Amino acid sequence: QTRLSRWEPREITYRPQRWFTFARADGETVVLRDDPAEEPLPAHKFIIHRHPSKSGLTIRSGIARVASWAWMYKSFTLKDWAIFVQNFGMPIRIGRYEGDAKEEDKDVLWRAVTQIAGDMAAIMPDSMKIEFQEVAAKGTSIDLYERRADWM
Repeated sequence: QTRLSRWEPREITYRPQRWFTFARADGETVVLRDDPAEEPLPAHKFIIHRHPSKSGLTIRSGIARVASWAWMYKSFTLKDWAIFVQNFGMPIRIGRYEGDAKEEDKDVLWRAVTQIAGDMAAIMPDSMKIEFQEVAAKGTSIDLYERRADWM
């Protein structure tokens, strides 16, 4: 419908995206997928939105590439958060070895300390014993676990 050189849609009917593709000649012209001649769509019959989130060819400007960064950062953050929640409030294990300890003794102590639980571990010289240092903020860990479980 026109009004003083202004075109306005009378009705909008959704058409699945899979019905369309881009012309092989220029990668810009939207054509019907089943049309072997790749004729451009009739003027004033279709509304085509080109999102300006990326420059270059329209065929390569989908938002999946842009959104994948947000997904990736969120995914990595969730993994870091999971490790933090797992270790928050746990005692830190400290393995002590004497100053003249051999590298293989240090390796044995390190494996023993790290295999007790998670990533909260350290080794330092002093007769090879393991201590558990309590964390002061341990009482708030329940809230942290509940908030993460609710979020999941």
